[in-house]
Amino acid sequence: MKEIVSKFTPVVLIGGFGIAGLLFSLSDGQGSYFTIATASMILISIVILLNNLHIISAKASKVVGALLAVVSLILIYLNVNSIQEPLEFRKEKEKRYSAVIQRLKDIREAQLAYHRKYNKYTSNFDTLAHFIKNEKVEVIRMAGDVPDTLTEDEALERGIISRDTSFLPVTEYVFNKEYMESRKKNVKFHPDSLRYVPYTNKAEFDMYTNVIIRGSGMEVSVFQVEDSKPFDPEEVLRVGSLDEPTTSGNWSSEK
Repeated sequence: MKEIVSKFTPVVLIGGFGIAGLLFSLSDGQGSYFTIATASMILISIVILLNNLHIISAKASKVVGALLAVVSLILIYLNVNSIQEPLEFRKEKEKRYSAVIQRLKDIREAQLAYHRKYNKYTSNFDTLAHFIKNEKVEVIRMAGDVPDTLTEDEALERGIISRDTSFLPVTEYVFNKEYMESRKKNVKFHPDSLRYVPYTNKAEFDMYTNVIIRGSGMEVSVFQVEDSKPFDPEEVLRVGSLDEPTTSGNWSSEK
């Protein structure tokens, strides 16, 4: 009895594991590597069984079993690797795209401030960097509350409210403490670095401007900034548009 158990236990264990793995592979949609590997384990159990029944020699069973075992291990490794690669790609993509989105947001804020002053956008990063570092924007603050029965101009004329005009550096008005605390800390901010796509060898964003004419005949200035070297070519990040007056990005949180 012990001899029978010792002979057929490996057959049952290896064959059972192979069958269970094959069923799991077919039901869970595992890769072909895993399916073939589990099928190889079933073949190994069959080879052991044939040897125990003296249908094939011990030497032949060892050679075939060893080859099938090596094939199974290689295929299992390839299957694990094929699963791991997409996971690593997704993780790296999330890290990179998070940084790219933050930089696109920084560029957008700078462009909006530039438009506030010049009523147009710029397609030149040198111009934008100089604007951030050296120029000021007009800031109008209102004191008082406008009654429901009056317009703002009427309230201003009657002295109910007042306006105070000042000029603040772009770094204070746009990239102030509140904004800097809200942005991602792993993406360093510097006006001269806005042009560079994060995690690249200084690849620059593509930045364009355009003037479109609305149905009313009014001319509207627009801009678009796009990742010139996307980590995933099937998902290119951009902000703005050259065809419509929008400053939204095409990432999920802004769609």
